[in-house]
Amino acid sequence: MAVDNPVGAGFSYTETGAYVTTEEEMRTQFVHALRGFYAAHPEYKKNPLWVTGESYGGKYIPNIAFELATSAPEIPLQGIVVGNGMYNEPVQYSSIGEVAYGEGIIDENLLKEVELRQEKCLDAIGRKEPKAGDFCENVTVRWLYTGPDAVAGELFYYDFGMKDASELDVISSKMGTYLNHPDVKAALHAGNSTWVNADEVGPVAVALAPDFTIPSYPVIEKLLALGKEVFLYNGVRDGSVCNHIGNLRALLALEWPGKEEFHASRNVPWPSPKTVMGHVRVARNLRFATVMRTGHLVPTVQPEAFAEMLDMAIKAPASPTANALVV
Repeated sequence: MAVDNPVGAGFSYTETGAYVTTEEEMRTQFVHALRGFYAAHPEYKKNPLWVTGESYGGKYIPNIAFELATSAPEIPLQGIVVGNGMYNEPVQYSSIGEVAYGEGIIDENLLKEVELRQEKCLDAIGRKEPKAGDFCENVTVRWLYTGPDAVAGELFYYDFGMKDASELDVISSKMGTYLNHPDVKAALHAGNSTWVNADEVGPVAVALAPDFTIPSYPVIEKLLALGKEVFLYNGVRDGSVCNHIGNLRALLALEWPGKEEFHASRNVPWPSPKTVMGHVRVARNLRFATVMRTGHLVPTVQPEAFAEMLDMAIKAPASPTANALVV
C-alpha cells in the first residue's frame, strides 16, 4: 500500500496550509490515517505490517513505527524496511569526502578541502541552525557535483554509476502523465489534485527544513529495544549524505542490547555466494544489507534485486510472513 506522506506530498493536500513541521506531527497524522484504513478494511488486521521507505524515509519510517508500537498496539506492526536513509546527520555528512575519494572521483588534496567543509557543516548542525541541512548540502555534495562550477564535475551523486541521470526525469514525466490522467485520478479518488515531482522544494520541504538535521537514530534504538524488526539497506553507488559508509557508521553507533553482536557480525553475500546481489550483516533484530550495481534509487535501478531483498527482509526467522502488509 502506497501512502502520500506527509500531507502535501503526492495527491495529499491541505486547504489550510497545515504542513507538518516535526516528525511527531507527521507520525501522529499517519497513524490516524492508518487507523482509518483498518476501520475501512478490517480484514487486514490479521496480517503483519511492515512500514517501508527510503532517503528522508529514514526519518519518517522509524517515527511512524514508534508511534504504532507505542500508541496503536491493535495494529500488528512487524518492523521497518528503509533504504539509503538519513539517521544521524553528523556521522553521515562526515563520510561524503571519503566516499568520493574511494570512488576515485577526488584526490587526497581535494579530500582535505571536503573534510574542512564537512566540519563547517557539523558546526552548523551543532548550533542547530534552522537551515543547516541546506547549508550542508551546498558546501558538500552540491559544491562537488552540481552545476557548471562543480569541483568534481557534474555528476549524478545519488548514483555514480548512471551515465545519464536525465532518464530519471523521463520516468518522472511519464509518471506524472499517467497519474494525472482523468481515469487514474478518478480511480484513486484524487479529486482536483495534481501530481507533481519535487525534491527538497515546495511547501512540504520548507515546513520541514529545521527537521533536516534532527537525527532519527534515537527512535531506531527504541524500536530495536522493543523487539521490532529493523531492516536497513543501501545501494553502494550513492555519493550523497545517505551513502553506505555513513549509514553503516550510524548503525554501529546505535546504543541497543545487540550492539556488541552487530559489531562482531560480518557481511555475507546474498542471495548466495555464486549469485551476489549484495551483502548483509545480522545481529538479533537488526539487519543491514548492501545492494550492488545501484545507488540511492535501488527499487528503480535494480528492481529484481530489490524484490529479492524485500522478500528476504520480511522472511526473517522470527517473523510471521503470511500475507504481510507493506506500506
